[in-house]
Amino acid sequence: QMILLPDHFVYHVQSDPEQKVIGYIVARLEKHENNTIKGHILSISVLKEYQGRGIGKLLVGRLTTELKTKNIKTVTLNVMKSNTNAVGFYRHIGFTKYKKLVKYYSGNKDGLQLIQALS
Repeated sequence: QMILLPDHFVYHVQSDPEQKVIGYIVARLEKHENNTIKGHILSISVLKEYQGRGIGKLLVGRLTTELKTKNIKTVTLNVMKSNTNAVGFYRHIGFTKYKKLVKYYSGNKDGLQLIQALS
């Protein structure tokens, strides 16, 4: 299910028959250098017991499909560098390193900004 705001996107997946939310993604459009507009994933989460079933890939896929309809060429996200499971997942679905975010997270932890070209 999708909720559209002028520059934000929210998708969630529910389980049957309980109808509890088992995963979600929140993203927005951001203006960058040279006035280009990019999609940026603010948050994505899948309940631990549902991970590894393709739900995260489905959520990112729905988002990127919608972004392509708006002629958006790239999507970015930030992730803690030490979160190797998340970094591995994002790389598996086509994200690559864009830049290092030095001391970006609390506790002076480094992050990565990852990017995916949409074709």
